[in-house]
Amino acid sequence: MGRERHHPKSSRPDPRRSRIHGLARANRLRPAVVVGGGLTGLVAALRLVERGAEVILVESATRLGGQIHSTHPEGICVELGAEGFVARSEVMPRLCNELGIGDSLIDQTSTTTYAFTRGNLVELPPGEAATLLGFQVPKEELGRGIRSLRGGMGEVIDALERRLAGRASIRTGELVSAIERRDSGLHVSIEAGSEIEASAVIITAASRVASSILGRAFGAPAQALARGRMTSSASVSLLYELSSIGKKLEGSGFIVPQDEQTDGFRAASYASIKLARPVPEGTVLLRAFFRPTAQDVLDRSESAWVDLAVRHVSEALDISGAPLGSWASIWSSALPVYDDAYRAAVAAAEAVLHPASVFLAGSHYHGAGIDAAVRSAERIAASIDLPLSL
Repeated sequence: MGRERHHPKSSRPDPRRSRIHGLARANRLRPAVVVGGGLTGLVAALRLVERGAEVILVESATRLGGQIHSTHPEGICVELGAEGFVARSEVMPRLCNELGIGDSLIDQTSTTTYAFTRGNLVELPPGEAATLLGFQVPKEELGRGIRSLRGGMGEVIDALERRLAGRASIRTGELVSAIERRDSGLHVSIEAGSEIEASAVIITAASRVASSILGRAFGAPAQALARGRMTSSASVSLLYELSSIGKKLEGSGFIVPQDEQTDGFRAASYASIKLARPVPEGTVLLRAFFRPTAQDVLDRSESAWVDLAVRHVSEALDISGAPLGSWASIWSSALPVYDDAYRAAVAAAEAVLHPASVFLAGSHYHGAGIDAAVRSAERIAASIDLPLSL
């Protein structure tokens, strides 16, 4: 008969220790995945890379930036998305300086705003324009205006992309279809058929997208994210000869009181004056803003939005003649309405997601605006427990 073998206590295998060690080794090889390549996703990816994480960022569109999109037709800076960030922001100037674009920061030239009411332009008290438009911003921000970058807000996106080059895997044109929990960990499915095993996931995509990709694995709390009320936005930039504008362009632009709005037209800014950006001599770039209904987004073509913008700004500013150029952008379901029900839905979803190392970040979850989006990205990226090196 063979003898039973005994291991000295110091050399006896510990199955539990071996299992923990194996899981840690497996986790070390798994990247953190960021879903969404807008400003929030890019900032989150940068902060994770700086902490030593392997990062894969997946963006469904073929370009990065999300609702920040600057174009430069014939050298004119045309914003198709956000035009700037709140003047009181501390995190955005810090980020711009860190990225080497601090010298491009510019301030709004005038914070004076008018109301187009009963056919006249009437100067408003500081902060009154945002209040009348129902902006979801803290009271301390009212009347302080915005800051931006000389070459457009897209400068931030370009700088972040440069900073991440070679440090993170950025996959554009790929759609995340599902995120699931399995015995081996988190699995991120790409619609084209590939799959990523992840140590953690940050979702910066819209709440309805998050609900779709999380609902099967995380149930009712994740599905409830899709039930929040959403707002869409549309804007049209118009280049005019100054000589064709009958009214004097004073201040930064005008708003239309809610009870006088038609076609969803709510405001116009004197974009090239407001942020002192170059345009051809003798011209001015205006930008008309609309709050469309869901049906408006479906029914109106780009040319229809341009026609509406021309009609409304021409009436308010006594413009004769057609614009020299026009650029329209429509953002469907651009932002949630931050009511108590929606905040509760986000909190309930995060309560089931966080234990699984899935996180929500950005303006769809933690407050509207660029400043809030960046602060959310940095806070979430700093809070994730990254796998330990072995």
